[in-house]
Amino acid sequence: KVRDDDRQSADIGEFVDRIYVPADGRPLADPVTIVSPLGNLSMSKKACVTSASGTSELPVDTVVWNPWAEKAAGMADFEEEGYLRMLCVEPGLVSGFQTL
Repeated sequence: KVRDDDRQSADIGEFVDRIYVPADGRPLADPVTIVSPLGNLSMSKKACVTSASGTSELPVDTVVWNPWAEKAAGMADFEEEGYLRMLCVEPGLVSGFQTL
C-alpha cells in the first residue's frame, strides 16, 4: 500500500517496515538523521548507474524497520527488549524494479 507521508520525523513505537520513496521528483532528505537519546546518527545515500553513455544518479529510497516486541520474541538473535535499542535504517533501490 502506498500512501503520502510528509512528516519531517517518524516516531517508532510499534512494528515498522516502511519504504520511504521520492515523490513527485523531489528527492528524500540526504542525509537522513536518526535522533536518539544516545546521540544523532546521519546516513547518506547515493546510487548511480554507469553505462557506455555515462553515469547518472538514481533516486534512492530509505528503508526503516523495527520488529517490535511480538516479532522480536520469535527471533533467536534478539535479546529481551532488544527491539527497544535497535532501528534498521538503510538506503535501497526497492520501490521499483532495477535492471542489473
